[in-house]
Amino acid sequence: TTTPSGIAELLEVSFVQACMQLASGYVDILKMFIAASVAAYENGFSIPTMEQELKDCQRNTANRPLLPEEITLRNNWLSIVYLTLAAMNHHSKQHKAAALSVPTEIRQQYQDLVKRVGDAYQKGQASLLSVEDLLAATDSNTTTTTTKKDPRSELETAILAQSLRVAILTPIVVQEEKDARGDDTVDTVDIDHDLPKPPIKGAFEE
Repeated sequence: TTTPSGIAELLEVSFVQACMQLASGYVDILKMFIAASVAAYENGFSIPTMEQELKDCQRNTANRPLLPEEITLRNNWLSIVYLTLAAMNHHSKQHKAAALSVPTEIRQQYQDLVKRVGDAYQKGQASLLSVEDLLAATDSNTTTTTTKKDPRSELETAILAQSLRVAILTPIVVQEEKDARGDDTVDTVDIDHDLPKPPIKGAFEE
């Protein structure tokens, strides 16, 4: 599916599973979340559109309503993928509206950091980046992701690290998609056929 509602369902399922998987150090399902986000971007679906589709989504993978902070984290991850794709100059026929829809707050918080990811991708060095490198960048220069003068708490650092992991994995997912297609074209993606399907029970049931 390449409809907003279909992509939103994949985002809903993969976000919950990715959060569970991250605790064990694996990122397979997180990459599925990123792949679905890439599909939304390439199809020109704005952040507000996808957030509304997620709000309306009937699937409840967590078997409970998500907490407000969980919803915020999910929305932030989606925005970070969009912002990273823009920094990578990743184009499709309909990407411009999606790129411009990233909330100002997220853009201000992450644009300098994701620019590092985009620059590395353009140089063919994206695989060399690490979360630790980007975390260090927030502490060693004027680029920060917080307006607080106090050091980040452990929780804030963990949330930031997860978000930076999303940014770092985005070019890897894009490259894997290109390799899977066997060419370098960038166009709208049919996620039923082009994206790897993770073992999430019920994720692809009609």
